Amino acid sequence: MSLVKQIEEAQKFSRGPSFSGSGPFFVQSVISQPASVQPHTELPDDDSNFLDESSSKTDLSDDEFVRLQEYILELMREENKDVDIEEMSKQQLQMSLIELIRQKDKENRIKSEYLYPLVTSLVNDIKDYGPIQEFMDNPLVTDIRIIGDKYTLYKIKGRYQRSDKPEHRFRNEEHLHTWINRKIKASRMGGRFDKSIARTNALLMDGSRLHAITNVSGVGEWREGKCIPTPYTIVSIRKFAKRFTVQELVETEYTLEKERQEEWNRLLQEYENIPEEKLYQTNRFMNVLIMAYLHLICRLRFTLLFAGGMGTGKTTTLNAIFPFIPSYHVNGIIEEAPEMQPDHEQTIRLWERQANMEGEGAITIQDLMKEILRMDVNRFFISELRDSIAYLFLQGIINGHPGGGSTIHANSTKAALLRLISLACSYPGSTRLDILNMIVEGVQTIIHIEKTDDDDKYIGEIAEVDRMIDNEIALRPIFTVEFSEKGDWGWKFHGLSEKVIKEARKHRMTIPTILQKPRDAFIPGE
Repeated sequence: MSLVKQIEEAQKFSRGPSFSGSGPFFVQSVISQPASVQPHTELPDDDSNFLDESSSKTDLSDDEFVRLQEYILELMREENKDVDIEEMSKQQLQMSLIELIRQKDKENRIKSEYLYPLVTSLVNDIKDYGPIQEFMDNPLVTDIRIIGDKYTLYKIKGRYQRSDKPEHRFRNEEHLHTWINRKIKASRMGGRFDKSIARTNALLMDGSRLHAITNVSGVGEWREGKCIPTPYTIVSIRKFAKRFTVQELVETEYTLEKERQEEWNRLLQEYENIPEEKLYQTNRFMNVLIMAYLHLICRLRFTLLFAGGMGTGKTTTLNAIFPFIPSYHVNGIIEEAPEMQPDHEQTIRLWERQANMEGEGAITIQDLMKEILRMDVNRFFISELRDSIAYLFLQGIINGHPGGGSTIHANSTKAALLRLISLACSYPGSTRLDILNMIVEGVQTIIHIEKTDDDDKYIGEIAEVDRMIDNEIALRPIFTVEFSEKGDWGWKFHGLSEKVIKEARKHRMTIPTILQKPRDAFIPGE
């Protein structure tokens, strides 16, 4: 079978049309984009691996790059030579294409400086990983996240870095979907991926794990001061890790990242310079002490539950704490419909999908919980806890995803706790004792928000989940609202718990001075 025919067959499973008409399907679906200038002019005379990093860059525009790759495929179509690409190595395919171009390019359209990047891109798409080949080849990269055709993230030493380079982006969503389907087929696990299926898992040939989701996924893009949820196909790849010996693990050196500590120290200075009288602000939604406390516990990865009635500002307050989360943490958000506006660049968003006319294709919050836990997120947030999703929320935060949060309708912190228990117990097979243990282990802080008849909103209480006493959960008050004879309100600070102090030591974080002692609701002596 000819090379073109084999490529054509490889593409049929992801889309019906094949090589025909004015534009070959393979080019439309598979080829990736060019890069910046770096000419490489000499052709190799042997089978050495000449396609190095410098050879993958050109000064061609995207359109010119695509047109030249279409031309190469036209040359391949004319060469009706039996070639088994499954049996060919990547290097053999590279050399075969170069030899073909040497012999058939009578018009000399493929200049020598463009030959290597054109062949590199084409071969990577046919045999390997296309636009993310560089990250798959880099042993320091442990995870890769593809955000549609927008950009690619890659993780090195525990932090994601972003690449907007054309050579690291897929040309469009169709190109990405075709690429995913090729990986599924190569994995021999079966299945397919499209908007109706919406999600898939595959094991790549090197042992890496691929997870993809579309049609109910996206990221937030800021437009005119608003974070607009924008749909993109999101692909997460957990690369096949190096196998360590026990001796190597013993000798591994773990060091505190200076950048993280320096960032917190800068924030600490801002809290240290606050005048004393501002610590007793009244008649506001919250005061500076509460803000400093929320900032601290977000850094300590406490899981937060925002409680209150309808329209009190639960979601608004949840949105407001996103800047307190370290910039290198990846957040996952699950919603019934996109409504949150998280001010954080590293945020993945998933939302529900209703069934079609035939009653098929529905994707529920329960489904999305499973999907978000397959992705490489540090924290996850659910827009609201209702029904048995509360149980899955608790399961998620105790299995390695602390520091997220949600909202719940309740009249107080105690009522929020009781309702959380009731909702979680509605999950089939759950027991009340298991639920209580998960809450004590996973939920740290409950923030209750109230509003007056005049629609003035304020934080009514902040309480920490303390411990279990006689199979009941005890709450420890941290902030409580108090009212003066004039009807003004302020907050009494009861002091930090031992849990916060212990976690701050573990994270090597200095606690702001303003939080190191209890304070009354109003300025003493007034």
